[in-house]
Formats: sequence, structure tokens, C-alpha cells
Amino acid sequence: MLDYGNLSRNSAVAKYRLAEASIDVQFKGGGTYRYERAVIGVERLAKMKGLAEAGKGLATFITQDRAVHAAGYRV
Repeated sequence: MLDYGNLSRNSAVAKYRLAEASIDVQFKGGGTYRYERAVIGVERLAKMKGLAEAGKGLATFITQDRAVHAAGYRV
């Protein structure tokens, strides 16, 4: 997994892993959750990948987008 940039310095995200059809997000609390393209769609997955690589806004996006928030499952 890659370290999350955390440019805001207060993100709940610690690390992430990109795959072609998914993203895994490890939160500082220790849980790792997978978000899959088949469930959240191409656009949302692309947005999440961009935020992860930018190091800012990923946790906010996950918590504010109901479809994304509901789609994550623990891995």
C-alpha cells in the first residue's frame, strides 16, 4: 500500500492501493475497505483514485457520497 499524502493534515486515511477495478483504503483506525468499480461506477472510482494520488479529499469524498460510503467493504 502507498502512504496517503494527507495534505490537509487531518485525514482519516492512512494508506491506499490502486487496482484496475478498485481502490483499497486503509483508515488510521486500522480498517481497510475496498471500493469496486462494478458497484460505485467508473466516474466515482476515477475520482477516488485522483483524490488518493493528490493526497487530499479522499476521506471527505467517501463520507459525503452515500453510494461510495455504503459500497465499501472490509478486506
